[in-house]
Amino acid sequence: MKIYSIQNDFLPKDNIVGYLFYYASDRSFCIELKEGLPPQDMTLYFAAFAEKNIWTLNPSWSRRWVEQRIVPTDRQNLGMTLREAGLKEYDSHRLIVLSGGQCAQDDLSISPVSSEHLESWAKERLGKRISMAVPVSKNRLFAALYNKSVYIVELNKLINDNHSLHDKLHERTISRTVKLITGGTGITWSEGAYIMSDDLISAGKRCSFDSDDLRTVIMDTVLDTADVCEEYGVSRQYINRLTRDGMLPGISKRGRSQLYLRPDAEKLLRS
Repeated sequence: MKIYSIQNDFLPKDNIVGYLFYYASDRSFCIELKEGLPPQDMTLYFAAFAEKNIWTLNPSWSRRWVEQRIVPTDRQNLGMTLREAGLKEYDSHRLIVLSGGQCAQDDLSISPVSSEHLESWAKERLGKRISMAVPVSKNRLFAALYNKSVYIVELNKLINDNHSLHDKLHERTISRTVKLITGGTGITWSEGAYIMSDDLISAGKRCSFDSDDLRTVIMDTVLDTADVCEEYGVSRQYINRLTRDGMLPGISKRGRSQLYLRPDAEKLLRS
């Protein structure tokens, strides 16, 4: 992860308006905006989100801001431009770093910064990112945050309230196909289909246990085939036959190994 402060160079001090995060694993961007700034200090693009109380820009919106500040992919003689910049291929991250994030339309620029030197509001925002998203029955989701709080969220209502999402998603696959946005800023199903962490928290119900409790429950409750064989002193062939005959229900596949719930194995193999 690379982090850059986004600052308004027109302001003499306290000029940070947000942070740009870059994730090399999927070449994605995320922008976190500082709350409470006057619209004129943020530029029109960011002010449009601030008016809607949106402070974490999803990957599509963040990339759009980056692309407004670098050479476009359809630029004539693009290959020559890239060679002059020392690039072998088009790279949005390298291009915005080389330009310092500057644009003729405003006074914003970017500078590299370490996570230790983020402003306090940004560190708090990072704590509200999602560390783990666990789908459960009836299109509900356990969302564990980096600050260890856990929420259970009814996805149907959030999706039904968002016409764009509702049109893209099939109800029966909502839970099964959801995945984390890189960086934990929310959940996604595909490009453009996002629910951000702030919305999940607002719509969710805070659980009385934290993410450490949730991890402990999962680790203590879920066994793979090797675990069952070792703990109950039985062979893999025996477990496979019990599973095939429907006597020991499996809950999921992890690679080539079947997963089981400890209470199911305990009931059958300790009797």
